[in-house]
Amino acid sequence: MRLNILFVCVFVVVTFLAVVSINAQSTNPPDTLNQNVADLRKNPSGTVLQEKIIKLAREISPPPGIPEDAESRMVHEFQDAAQAGEVDKVKTLLKGKPELVNARDNYGLTLLQWAALGRQKVVAELLLAQGADVNARGNNGLTALHSVARCCEPDMAELLLGKGANVNARADDGETPLHWAAWRGDRQIAEVLLAKGANVNARANGGETPLHVAARYGCQDVVKLLLGRGADLSARDAEGNTPLHAAARYNGEAFARGARPAVGFKDVTGLLLAEGVDVNARNYKGETPLHVAMGFGQKNVAEVLLAKGADVNAKDKEGKTPLRRALAEGHKFMADLLRKHGVKE
Repeated sequence: MRLNILFVCVFVVVTFLAVVSINAQSTNPPDTLNQNVADLRKNPSGTVLQEKIIKLAREISPPPGIPEDAESRMVHEFQDAAQAGEVDKVKTLLKGKPELVNARDNYGLTLLQWAALGRQKVVAELLLAQGADVNARGNNGLTALHSVARCCEPDMAELLLGKGANVNARADDGETPLHWAAWRGDRQIAEVLLAKGANVNARANGGETPLHVAARYGCQDVVKLLLGRGADLSARDAEGNTPLHAAARYNGEAFARGARPAVGFKDVTGLLLAEGVDVNARNYKGETPLHVAMGFGQKNVAEVLLAKGADVNAKDKEGKTPLRRALAEGHKFMADLLRKHGVKE
């Protein structure tokens, strides 16, 4: 889902920087950086580790070929102070260089965005009082509110929204802060965004709504919330997939985030079906959710679909049945499940 954007949450920003560093044959040890990124995935609220990651990120900035002048170094000093919550230092720096309040680094991130990444509400308040642009966009069109939504900070979201942040701001890929909250699976921040007018059916460039995202990542609580706020069950993305197709997909990133597919995806599937979504809906390839579940080895999801009347003999546009899809992907256990439901070769 995030193939072409710079993740604003700290661990994803650093992942991007690590790739740049490796491609440039940096002398910094990528294994150390990658291990810290992996650790931060497991504990995204770990303050000490965040500081360690930020330090390593600074060591591999700026990108190759971009010299760092005195002003750039000062911007980095600002950012370090903002991210670390050093209020007095930020005040001193702003007093000496107030024009840098909206300065950006080489990746387009502003001081306000770094304060958001560091969960530094007091610093954010100070920057906003000094004229920080609450809707400034970094590279890829991301705003501070996107950062906050991704990092699960409802208080910071309230602050930014109270200062005029655009709740429906679209990044270059069309994703809104609500899409990001749906990815993270945080019901509280999703509620804040919806209360401030977030479009529950906003579409990214690929046609995905927040419900598609929450379903794809097994975020049961957010799915419940979105359904209660009028999310479109029949919405289709650019490939014709419904939210039920999305729930049937395996996604490794969900595991990294801590989702439990045996519970999350199964329960999300049940929720969607209980609301009346078509169990045999087809995407533009003619695939039903059962085809998708078979292809991705989602046994728990497949069991729910079968219990709700999924057509075991449905053929996609290539003439493949769910059984053929399972066998093509090497999922013998999925094929065995279908055979238990009477499917024959």
